[in-house]
Amino acid sequence: FEEALDTAGDGLVLIDFGAVWCPPCNLLAAEVLHDPDDAALLEGIQLVEVDVDEHSSWSLKSRYAVGGYPTLVVVDRSGAEVARMVGYPGEEAVHDWLAELPAVQPLSDPPDPSTLTPDEAGDWALRFVEGQRGELAGPYFARASQADTHVLSARLATYLLLPAPKLAIELADGGVPVMRWGFAALAFVERHPELADRIRTDARSALSTASPPEAADLYYLLAKVAPEGQAADLYRAGATTLAAGLSGELEVDRGHIGFLSTLWERAGDLDQAVAVLEPALARWPKDMTFHEDRAGLALRAGDIDSAVEHGALAVQYGHGDNRLRALEAYATALHEAGRTDEAIALVEKTLAETPPPAEGVDVRTPRYLNALKALPFLPTQP
Repeated sequence: FEEALDTAGDGLVLIDFGAVWCPPCNLLAAEVLHDPDDAALLEGIQLVEVDVDEHSSWSLKSRYAVGGYPTLVVVDRSGAEVARMVGYPGEEAVHDWLAELPAVQPLSDPPDPSTLTPDEAGDWALRFVEGQRGELAGPYFARASQADTHVLSARLATYLLLPAPKLAIELADGGVPVMRWGFAALAFVERHPELADRIRTDARSALSTASPPEAADLYYLLAKVAPEGQAADLYRAGATTLAAGLSGELEVDRGHIGFLSTLWERAGDLDQAVAVLEPALARWPKDMTFHEDRAGLALRAGDIDSAVEHGALAVQYGHGDNRLRALEAYATALHEAGRTDEAIALVEKTLAETPPPAEGVDVRTPRYLNALKALPFLPTQP
């Protein structure tokens, strides 16, 4: 990263925070960052790829307040943040974002909110919130609130910070796509059936123009709010739609494979869920990603031998945080196989050898460590 800053000149540095197990990270890499057809979009930009599972990435993740993956952070040669994109909204959206970078006002040098219209202030509040810099959005929320009517971008920013049923309906009525608010709204549908109805209406409407990957997400959302007995068919519809839209090239389709397996599993077709993973396991035998997926699938299906086999491989080929993730499933599989002492020894050794982040460094590692500590078969701590 420091080398990229030194050589950036008047150009920009694009930091790609991603992980090998992260499906949208793999899609972003295959469809944009490493697609030869998109090379022109990155001219004059230094690309730095950060493996977020490496504990050496802690300081950089904390410096730029990175909490979700993928996260693209664009900085100037001083390291000041210019723009940010969290998640992978699709190839076309990333193309547009990259093309607009030269004209973007840096997040590190925002305008005085008093000089903005309420709508412009709402857009800045949303930029800060989507960029995980919500602590800077207050004055922009305040300016947006001076409008005669609600500013939709500010309402969306509020919802991203603190989802609420009323806000979800308001966003839907304002034309915000269901994919922007629907998943967070799932937490409320049990007590607010009208919200489930709205998700169903908007998701079904969106299917008519959705790409196969988008349609798979919509079917997943529909399955989550489906009446009893109908979810499996919707998961199956998502799986068949996604499968039909794949290129057939593993390198290109890699980011979809894990989700496709999940859809088949939830549709009740375990054989197909396993079959989807097999080519990936053969293509990347030393990649922990698909071994972890296969171990989890086997564990849920009660196939303990396969869970132990693939769990061991996921741990063997894992590193940093992704090894901690894999270890939780592997240790559970060992316990289920009657090898509890072995599982305990492995977990305790890992806990002892994994250094905690320095104070003030905000990363996910403690979450994974706490998950290991919470395994129910571990001895009770004094």
